[in-house]
Amino acid sequence: MGLSTEEYKKVLSFFRKAAREEPQNPAYWYDIGFCKGKLGQWQEAAEAFEKIVAEEPDRAAPFSLLGHCYIKLQRYQDAVNVLKRAIDLNPEKIGALYRLAASYFYLNLPYKATEPLQKILTIDPNHAKANYGMGLIFHHLNEPEKMSRQINILEKISPQMAEKLRQIIAGRRP
Repeated sequence: MGLSTEEYKKVLSFFRKAAREEPQNPAYWYDIGFCKGKLGQWQEAAEAFEKIVAEEPDRAAPFSLLGHCYIKLQRYQDAVNVLKRAIDLNPEKIGALYRLAASYFYLNLPYKATEPLQKILTIDPNHAKANYGMGLIFHHLNEPEKMSRQINILEKISPQMAEKLRQIIAGRRP
């Protein structure tokens, strides 16, 4: 169970104080970015993760989280750039792969979006979100047979996501 908004604000206050005392400590900026994201303050979260990647360019997690912030800020090409770096650092980082697929989809590059999803599915064939994403892309590309196959796969691993995909296909908001 996650923290409440008020609890995240308290934690954030603690890490801000710590960062003022030790501004070069990336752990504090990581926690600030995380808390800001949980509070929906995506620009501030991005700024915290940008500090980390500038100081520690060899860690995949901050690049992946920065990509998430950029997606929330609708900065999809920026997201692609940092998520590619996260994947270069850790080719099996499923979160970064999934976010990269989403970024490509938002950039209206559905075929490109399938590449990271397929990589996820080679790592974990039962990854519900990747199977769901493939189904959405096949729907977008008007490929009903492939879309049906994804629904059948989803039905076995996440009936709720299969139903959500069916509702989108039927033109209803889930």
